[in-house]
Amino acid sequence: MVLEPEALWAKVLKQKYCKEGDNLVPIEDQKKLVADYWQPGVGWKWNDFTSFVPREVQEQITSIQVFQDADIKDTPFWRETSSGTFSIKSAMSLLRVYTPLERQDFWSKLWSLKAPQRIKMFLWLVMQDAVLTNAVRVKRGFASDASCLICQVKIEDIDHMLRGCLIASDV
Repeated sequence: MVLEPEALWAKVLKQKYCKEGDNLVPIEDQKKLVADYWQPGVGWKWNDFTSFVPREVQEQITSIQVFQDADIKDTPFWRETSSGTFSIKSAMSLLRVYTPLERQDFWSKLWSLKAPQRIKMFLWLVMQDAVLTNAVRVKRGFASDASCLICQVKIEDIDHMLRGCLIASDV
């Protein structure tokens, strides 16, 4: 199930036996930290976790160079602030750097609209392609048919729901 998560047999077993999610980590290992899989001076305890960590992830772990000086404490550091501590403000600043200016202007205009909050939230969901249309439900595995339940003619995506459906456009 770890190596072939998209295989039909894996999906059937997960659906039947993994009601609490598809966590394939053994129960006794679920509370462990990364440090529990590392032995100073030796390296990774591969035998302890290769049974539930996919091969691609193992290869990525292998590619990370680990600093092995026992006298120096490992500490997290956020590069976006001079103090090295994470803040929401610094994360938002980082996002703005990688967000096109036109999109930033759009969001500023959207949130400053003089409209009810629920309308602004709906528009935000539309822009994030997060409105649960039948097309999105199929994509997420919640449904098997993406067609419009009202007109039965086309796939129900956000464009069809708001503009394309002949019956919805009459409203």
